[in-house]
Amino acid sequence: MEDGLGGTPTNEVRLHGALGYITPADKLAGREQAIWSERNRSLEAARARRRRQWQAA
Repeated sequence: MEDGLGGTPTNEVRLHGALGYITPADKLAGREQAIWSERNRSLEAARARRRRQWQAA
């Protein structure tokens, strides 16, 4: 099944809310923990950056 995004199957591009905002293909491939870990690292870095900016102001 294609979704009209250049022939890319929907399960490879659509972030699914019930799966923690990863694609079904990532879930099936067992990549969810790596994705969530990287997402958490990125969010914490952004929080630290905003904290430093707020304290400098």
